[in-house]
Amino acid sequence: MSGGLDWRIESSIDCIAALETQWSRVHSSDHTATVFQSHTWVMHWLNAYDAFVESPWILLCYDHSTIVGIAPLYTRLLSRFGFSVRALAFLGTGEPEHCESYAEYMDVICAEDYRDRCTDCLQEAMLQAEGVQVLEFLRVFQPRVDEMTRRLKSSFTKHSDSDVGARFCKRISTFPELTSSNKEYGSLRRKRRRFNELPDAQVVWAKDEPTRQRLYQSLTKLHEQRWQREGKSGVFSSSTFSLFQNGLSQDLLIQGKLLLFSLEVGGKPVAVHYCFLDKESCYFYQSGVDFDAYPQVSVGAIAHLVAMDYCGREGLKAYDLMGGHRDSYKRRFADPGVPLVNHRRFKSTVAMLFFRSLLA
Repeated sequence: MSGGLDWRIESSIDCIAALETQWSRVHSSDHTATVFQSHTWVMHWLNAYDAFVESPWILLCYDHSTIVGIAPLYTRLLSRFGFSVRALAFLGTGEPEHCESYAEYMDVICAEDYRDRCTDCLQEAMLQAEGVQVLEFLRVFQPRVDEMTRRLKSSFTKHSDSDVGARFCKRISTFPELTSSNKEYGSLRRKRRRFNELPDAQVVWAKDEPTRQRLYQSLTKLHEQRWQREGKSGVFSSSTFSLFQNGLSQDLLIQGKLLLFSLEVGGKPVAVHYCFLDKESCYFYQSGVDFDAYPQVSVGAIAHLVAMDYCGREGLKAYDLMGGHRDSYKRRFADPGVPLVNHRRFKSTVAMLFFRSLLA
């Protein structure tokens, strides 16, 4: 028990799946929760990334018999030169780079007025986690890292605290805000008008499953073409990532939480935009752009404008471009906000001091 709350760790996939109703209730009541902590994201991630997961580690916090907080984590093995240690990290982080899912803003989700007590439960559970020698907080808000680790400092030594950029989030208070005289948006709107003047130019929205499938295929194709130009493979070339995103987007469409659209000219997609909708925010996740098509109208940038216009029409309050370095192209649309960090702590033992030296 911590702060008057009971807690336990759930590691059974079937039991986690059965928590959908209670999980969704807690998620809906937490105004800071994002799609990356939703039950839908967690279940699809666990299904796709099972080969990288030693065990799910889902913290459930109870006030009497009611779940009031959830922290979605998992354990994995870190290996160096034949030595392996057990690490604890948030779901959606820590995957191999070639199939990284890019979950951000990971945190405890909790009912109103329970955040401090649920954070205490998380720290107590981490201190008691059997065999865990490494704690990883990846792409987490800097202020929350400080809060989630304040009781861990004597048992786990900080190994690294690296800056991985900041959150880029465009606040949308009213639709007219996006039609103002702002110089940047004025330029984009002129390019949007030039796009509309192209022969048979249109925006195609994924409102049904056949259209979702077609646009998803175009997204993966255009995204991979971009990386192949640089002699690399994009994340969609990973069967693990593709399994995850294809299933996830299918369910999000059913739930009304998918924003997937293409800019097309003559029936050919020249840009595809892939976003998630959750509460009053739209999260830009991935895109595919034909950089050879109509460079004078910047179809990739126009897609962002189309998404923001959608947010305005639907009464959403934020267009979240997620994390990026402070000199990212995302500055074109929003200013950098809360810093994101990768924070690692190692068990304060002689053995872990040796293991840490292997990472240097």
